Amino acid sequence: MLGIVIAHMKYYTRKLEALRFIITLAQQIPPRQPLYMLHPDQGPNQVLAEEADLLLLENARIVHVHYGHAEINQPRTHVYIIPVHVRAIRAKAMELLREPASANPEEIRHPLASQLEQALMTKLQGTSLA
Repeated sequence: MLGIVIAHMKYYTRKLEALRFIITLAQQIPPRQPLYMLHPDQGPNQVLAEEADLLLLENARIVHVHYGHAEINQPRTHVYIIPVHVRAIRAKAMELLREPASANPEEIRHPLASQLEQALMTKLQGTSLA
């Protein structure tokens, strides 16, 4: 089960069906928790304890955009909890909201970001999207 706190409902945790994925090199898998808590305000950058874990950032982002929970701080075992029904967390009406997205300045300055942006612009050149 995946738990999410509803901000406007004091002392209430919504419990949702979820899938648990475990990737491990250990002899035993970690015991199943009765409830894995989702922290929507905690972005993928906060999931990782050290900068050395930047290779796991993509995994953390994938889990985050699917409103899941990740335990990836242990080097030999990663646990991912993904809700079965995303609409139970994010209603379709939320997609109609349009707020400006904020970008992480470090990500914008990263050399890979510039390279990917240039590759995209080259690919779009000559189309109506450019």
